[in-house]
Amino acid sequence: MFPRQYSDHDVAAFFSLLNHKRKSEQEALRRLDHYLSTRFNVFDLIRPNEVLLSTVLAELLDPSGRHGQGSRFLHAFMLRIEREDLARLQPRRVAVEAPTRYLAHSTRRFDVLLEYDSFGFVIENKPWAADQERQVSDYLYELRAVYGDAHCLVYLTPHGSAPPATSIPPMDLSRNQELGNLVLMSFRDDIRGWLEACIAHCASDKFRWFLRDLLAYIELTFPGTPDLEDTLAAR
Repeated sequence: MFPRQYSDHDVAAFFSLLNHKRKSEQEALRRLDHYLSTRFNVFDLIRPNEVLLSTVLAELLDPSGRHGQGSRFLHAFMLRIEREDLARLQPRRVAVEAPTRYLAHSTRRFDVLLEYDSFGFVIENKPWAADQERQVSDYLYELRAVYGDAHCLVYLTPHGSAPPATSIPPMDLSRNQELGNLVLMSFRDDIRGWLEACIAHCASDKFRWFLRDLLAYIELTFPGTPDLEDTLAAR
C-alpha cells in the first residue's frame, strides 16, 4: 500500500487543532495556578549553593529541627544507607561547617556533622565542587582521632561517584568502605528516594510542600540514568 498523501488543508487543520489544544491547556493551567501555584518552586528563587544545601540537609536530619517531625527524616536517612544501628539513636548535636581539630595547619570543615555520645557521623556534600588534595583522607583521619573506629563519612555526589585517588588512595577507599566508615551516596537516586520517604512520613502539610519543592529541585538539578551515564563515560 502507498502511504497516505496529506493535503495542505490537512496539515493546516492539524496544526490549528494542535494550537487550540495548547491554548486550552495553558488556560487550564492558568486557572489551576490560581489555587495551587503549580509552577512555583522556592528553590528556583534562592538558587542553593553547597553551603545552603548542607544547611537544608542538616535541618532535615536534626530531630529538633523546625520541621516538627522529630526523628522521622533522620530514621529514613539511616535506613537508606543501611545503618539501622544509627536509626535508633538520637544525635546530641547537629552542625553545619563544623571545624576540625586534629588536622595540622588545616581550615577543613565538615559540611554536616551529627555527633552522638560515642559516634561521629559526617556528610561530605559534593554537588558540584571537586575534591582537594587528601580531602577525604584528612576527614577520615580527623574522625578516627576524635571517635576511634566509631565513625562514618557519607560522600555525597550527584551520581554516587567515588572520591578520586588524589583525595584518598584506592586501597584506603576500599578498606574504609568494607569497615562501614565510608559510604557513597548520590543526589540522583539516594537523596531523591530519601525525600520521597520523607514526604510519605511527613505529617505537616506546610512542610510537605517544602519537601516536594526540594525533591523537584533535586530531580531537575541532578537528572540522568545510570545506564546512559555509564555508556557515555565508557566512550
